[in-house]
Amino acid sequence: MATFKGQFASIVLIGRHNPQILNHDFLVRHDVLPRESEPFRSLLADSGRGPGSGVSPFSEFISTPVASSIRYGPIAVTVDESRFQIVDHGYFDHPSSTTIVDIIKRYFGKLLIHTPLQIGGVNFNGLVVFRNLEDEWELTVELE
Repeated sequence: MATFKGQFASIVLIGRHNPQILNHDFLVRHDVLPRESEPFRSLLADSGRGPGSGVSPFSEFISTPVASSIRYGPIAVTVDESRFQIVDHGYFDHPSSTTIVDIIKRYFGKLLIHTPLQIGGVNFNGLVVFRNLEDEWELTVELE
């Protein structure tokens, strides 16, 4: 039997977005980040040491008038005027274990419910590992 080893998962939503609202304060203030799940549990706890601690919960933040991007360890969010993309580069056992689904539910399902979305997609990238040639052949035959 073949096994799937996830490398990254992403969700892309096409519509009319406002890239200027994507920043750490907005995400925390509106409870978009799942504080109970990693990597946010550790990152937000470390940043709570107070001003001047030198610990930032995000590893990268870029904001321009037409696009914004913020990265929390393995999770990156990018927004431009027509596209919202969130990627989890963390290693996970099962695609449904990624926290990006929860973030999407909070961001668009509760907070930005009036954002006009046109289409969306979910992408899983990983390696399919076969125990032997027979397993590989079996999958090849089933796909034809």
